[in-house]
Amino acid sequence: MMKRKLLKGINRLITLSKPDGLDAIDDAAIIIEGGKFSWIGREKDIPKSTDDNEVFNLKDALVTPGLIDCHTHLVHAGSRQNEYN
Repeated sequence: MMKRKLLKGINRLITLSKPDGLDAIDDAAIIIEGGKFSWIGREKDIPKSTDDNEVFNLKDALVTPGLIDCHTHLVHAGSRQNEYN
């Protein structure tokens, strides 16, 4: 069985959980199971069943989503619309 990963020590976690944009959780933690987030929240609220996790201390980090900058440059001739899709 694969160990869950617990990321803690997050000073501020930026999420895209609100319909109108960004949200932030201070003093946050993340649990990852099977390569996907299974829990996010305040570090003080980490579920008790996480004692056997592989723990990573992010040492007061700012954690943000992997945002993608979708743009082009004039040097590229023609349309790049298919890359955006």
